[in-house]
Amino acid sequence: MRVSSHLLLCFIVRVYVGVGVPLAQAQSLIHQSSRGAWPGPSFREFSGVNQSGDAQSRLFDNALSWNRNDISWGNLEPRAGVWQQAELDQWGQRILAFRQRGVSFLPILDYTAQWAADRSARQWEHGNTRWQVQPRDDHKFDVSTFSRQPDGTWKLEQKKVDDGNHLSTWPIAAEHRADWENYVRRVVKYLRQPPYNVEYFQIWNEAYPTSGFWNGDLNTYIQRVHLPAAKIIHELGGKVVYGGWPCIGPIDEFVALLDRNQAWNSLDVLDVHYLPVSVFETLRGAATQRGYATLAIWQTEVAFTSDPGFVGTTYPRALYWALSHGWNRANQYKLFFFPQWAPDDPKAYGYQTGLNAGDHLSPHGQSLLTLANELKGVAVRLYFGVTATPDLKPQADEKANALEAFAVEKHIVVAVHLDAKTYNTSPTITLHWPLMRSQILKAERVDLAGERLNLTDKLTPVGNAVMLEVDTKGLPGTPARAWNDKTSAARTFLVVLTQK
Repeated sequence: MRVSSHLLLCFIVRVYVGVGVPLAQAQSLIHQSSRGAWPGPSFREFSGVNQSGDAQSRLFDNALSWNRNDISWGNLEPRAGVWQQAELDQWGQRILAFRQRGVSFLPILDYTAQWAADRSARQWEHGNTRWQVQPRDDHKFDVSTFSRQPDGTWKLEQKKVDDGNHLSTWPIAAEHRADWENYVRRVVKYLRQPPYNVEYFQIWNEAYPTSGFWNGDLNTYIQRVHLPAAKIIHELGGKVVYGGWPCIGPIDEFVALLDRNQAWNSLDVLDVHYLPVSVFETLRGAATQRGYATLAIWQTEVAFTSDPGFVGTTYPRALYWALSHGWNRANQYKLFFFPQWAPDDPKAYGYQTGLNAGDHLSPHGQSLLTLANELKGVAVRLYFGVTATPDLKPQADEKANALEAFAVEKHIVVAVHLDAKTYNTSPTITLHWPLMRSQILKAERVDLAGERLNLTDKLTPVGNAVMLEVDTKGLPGTPARAWNDKTSAARTFLVVLTQK
């Protein structure tokens, strides 16, 4: 039997509306799909990772859709004019391997090639600290640090000798600016072309006077590094991601830096590192006030913590914020976990900070996988009307009591976050949904390790709604219960309803 395209589209719209998608959104989704365009928000699109060398990781199935890594200038051009094209070709092959898994790649264009570093005498100030660099006859450098005194004078706090072997975080010398631009142009031009088709490029990483990744003042960074690179990326049809404003810098200082250098129009993505979800609100407000309301907002590094509750308490809150703030196009909001891997060795640096601990998933990785599995599908959206006793509402504070409700396909996923006091003194919570009992096929409590407890027979009709009493701590002996007992953040679990 043949069906007209008009009738088929009408039928698909009815399916979307039948599972709770508003009519206008359903029509938009169908229109976009018919053009091969963005089908709507998804958890996987929202979630990326840093420094993955394994495109076969199962986390790329549902939990991750981006990988971020450095394509460093010094590796591609170790000496002036000596270009290592084979190195760039290898990056191209890695990008294609990830592309086969449906994973996009975010290259970081960094750092200063050592031969191009500014070796001149210079000084810069930041806050109440001044640094001075003085070259020596033996090709080393005297680096002095001063602190501002109450009377305005500067007191020498430290003087050390820098051997000059670690100049990659020093500013690019003015006479080598053209070399920096050449590096950027060659990388971007190569990766923009088929079959790589890389669209987004990040300029540097955490340029800040006390981050360890930039030893200079911020205006020099913007004028000598960021703006020239951004211009080239845009000329070649790419999009610019800011180089990750780090948590050690006040967000107002980031806004002021962009204002002072008239750099807002050089960006497509505002990017920060290791900052709370609430910062997204500050950035959105600042961008909107300046006429750049459409700028995307990402965190290309989050986590780097051994706290096993981080993913559970942070990701649902950030996802809720994104869906509440006009997520209506691809790549508008993202979190990138840092890092992909750490050794499964208590004595090793980074122990229990990665998504993978040695050859298996860490609590972070398992938590991310659980969220991704429960929120699997496109056009994830907010679900309204769920209430709780005790009262729980969406909150950005990662340590606060909160509740977020999402709908995707036939599932309603409620993330419950409880602070230590509530978790330890409230043996149960009660949830209410604006649904008839006859509409629900299944109700389950799902912990962050993916352990499921069927609660369908405990659903209680209350007029035109349904209520469910849920045990706060869940099954004893599960990994997620141990994670909740250990975390310093809010304790998290999920309640999932499957509709008929």
